[in-house]
Amino acid sequence: MATTDMHIFFNILINSIVPIFLLIFLGFSLDKKFNFDIKTLTKMNFFIFVPAFSFVNIYITDISIDLFRVIMLTVVLLVVNFLFSTGLGRVLRLPFKTRKAFENSIMFYNAGNIGVSLMTLVFSSAPYVINGATPF
Repeated sequence: MATTDMHIFFNILINSIVPIFLLIFLGFSLDKKFNFDIKTLTKMNFFIFVPAFSFVNIYITDISIDLFRVIMLTVVLLVVNFLFSTGLGRVLRLPFKTRKAFENSIMFYNAGNIGVSLMTLVFSSAPYVINGATPF
């Protein structure tokens, strides 16, 4: 059993995490050579690439009843996190703007930069592919 776990770990490491860090290193190296404008790249990422990536992935996803249950659980978890963070923010007597920032930090996690690409790579390849489809 431990051998299988290590095999899965190294498979994820070599096929998912290493390519991401190679892309990070490539971007770092290219920035050193060409001095990229980070504001322009950030705007392109925020307004073009992330929405396009999200739209395409939502469009091609076959939403089954099992996936609908996951979506509903996610919405319930979001509401619970909102109620918890709002209540705790009021108990701590945080100023309005600070409380709203606190609520956002509790409700939403940042998977936009490396998280989305890592999740896409990890969960769309072996050993997570079963009979040609991902179970997630």
